[in-house]
Parts: sequence; C-alpha cells; structure tokens
Amino acid sequence: MAACGSNDDNSTDLPSSPTTVAPTTQLGDPNEPIANLQLKPGKLISINQVNTTNCRRAVAVGMCIDIMASDDIVFAADMNDTRLEELFASCGEAIRSMNADFWGLHLPYQTYDIAARNEQSRTTAVTKLKQLIELTIRHLHPQHFVIHPNTGTILTTDSDFAERQAQSRKSLAELQGFIETCNAQYGTQTILCVENCARSLAYDGESLLDLLDAQGLEQVRVCLDTGHALIPLNGTYADPLRNGDALDVLRRIGTRLGTLHIQQNPGAVGQSDPLDKHLEPFSGGLIDWGEFYYELLKNNRYRGCFLYEVSFKERYNGETSTIESAKNNYTRLIYPAFVSTMTAKGE
Repeated sequence: MAACGSNDDNSTDLPSSPTTVAPTTQLGDPNEPIANLQLKPGKLISINQVNTTNCRRAVAVGMCIDIMASDDIVFAADMNDTRLEELFASCGEAIRSMNADFWGLHLPYQTYDIAARNEQSRTTAVTKLKQLIELTIRHLHPQHFVIHPNTGTILTTDSDFAERQAQSRKSLAELQGFIETCNAQYGTQTILCVENCARSLAYDGESLLDLLDAQGLEQVRVCLDTGHALIPLNGTYADPLRNGDALDVLRRIGTRLGTLHIQQNPGAVGQSDPLDKHLEPFSGGLIDWGEFYYELLKNNRYRGCFLYEVSFKERYNGETSTIESAKNNYTRLIYPAFVSTMTAKGE
C-alpha cells in the first residue's frame, strides 16, 4: 500500500538496520545496548474504526493498533449489553483475522468520574469501567488499559483537590484488583496506566507519582501524553519555543512508564485556548524527539509501542492523521532523530 502524508511517498530506508522490538510492557535489561533497537510504532483509532480494512492497513505498514473506547459509542443511549458484547467481539475478530498487533485500549473518561466526591457516583463509574475491562480482556487480550485520573478540570488550588485525589486512588485500586482477577481468569498480563492530563489530579511527573503512591497501586503504571505535558496545571503556560516539558515528565516517571500517547501541540497560550491539537510530531512546538527516544530506551527501559494519538482520518490533511502518515512520521522524522542523537553522544 502506498504511504500517504505530508512527506514524499517514495519509501526510504532507515539510517541504520534496527532490530524492531515486539511491543511488551516488560522492561528492557538495564545493560542492553540500545543503538540498534527500534520500537514498533502504533496508531490509536476509535473502536468503531476497528475493522478488517484498517487492520490490514496497519499490518501492511508495520503499525500496532490501539483502541479508543469513546463515551459517545460505548455509553450511547441505545447501547445495551448485547450490542456492547458484539462490538468488542467484532473488534477481536477483525484484529485476529488480519493478524494485527493489538496494543491496548483507552477507557472512556467523560461520562463517569472515578474521582467523583459522591461515593455512589464513584462506584457507578468503577462498575461501568469493570464491564468494559472484562469485555476487552476476554475478546482482545490487551497489554494495557489507559485511564484518566478524573473527569473535568481540577486545579491544585481547588478546595476538593485532596478529596478527589483520595477518591481517584480508591477507584484505581479497585480497577487494578479487578484487572488482576481477569488476568488470572484469561491468562493475560494486562496492566493499568494513568494518563497525565492537563489541569487534572495527575498533570506532570511529580503529581503522577504522588497519585500512585498509595497502597494497592504499586503495579499501576503511567501513560505519558507528550502533548499534555506542554500544558501545566494552574495556568502557568508553556512557552511554545521551550524544550523539555515532555522530557521532564519522562525522566521523572522512569520505569513506571507503561505506554505512550505521542502527539504534538504548540503549547498553551491561555486558559481558554490550550491548543491541545494532537498534531503529528514536528508539526509545531518543540520537543527534542531524538533525546526523548534515547531516554525512552535507555533510562525508562521502555519496550512498548511508540503509540501515536493523532486524530485518525481516512485521508491525511496536514493536521489529522492516517495510519500511513503516522508511520511516515515515525520512519522519516522520529527514528532518524534518535539515530542523530546517538551519533552525537558517540554511542
């Protein structure tokens, strides 16, 4: 299949002969040479876009599939248990029929709040997510789930910050325990990952680790969203020309990293305009992607999927992404940046 995107469509070889790592949540050996390692890239797509056509496209260009279970689909007014079961079963069938590499599932986060102050609302959220977790593990065998720490905006200056943090911890512990039960039942090794979200309970490396510093959360990992890392919590906005926000989070969380959401945004410019645009890397704003990739392999010992969370469309338009344009971005920009960094370091 011809690649499409903003770059020249003629395929070019990588600047080295890398060994592609089969995506895993297991950490790499701390003494393992990384110069010749390459993570397998992947693409997050909506659950209603998981079909044989898109799975075939992913396989053709060497991409993993990751699924967004959006609220407007899985919690739609006309959704019932039978239809929900059929939806997850059909996703599993499409992935297996094309022998696609499935990485994980992003749980919905808008309708139900795991950090709700009202205990009945919190337990309802956990119950709803447990149903989706069981269906996903049974039909898809994911390697990870991604979850937001809360719904809506929370600032550290809010009077209920500590209370909602405690509620989120309680929910995460219950979900982690349920995942462990499902793993034992279905023979899986699925992990739970909390995403850094702008203006939330877990907005940077320190707050992520603080949230997870609680009994029952020892095995819960982190999903690092590189675009979210450019938007601080309390309105001190990132300079669009400043480097290192995503790198700072990456370095702080270390081997607690479980998965990635790779995206780019220009940095926030104001409370009402955060500019979290989910662009492909090198599309505005500065992250040193070569150094990022180096840290990822060397110090985080990450061996999972290099997962793009860029809005998926059938055709690339310069902002929204396709499976093929994301692969182009990885092959022609991201990985060469890593090779250049390794060369500069003399490794």
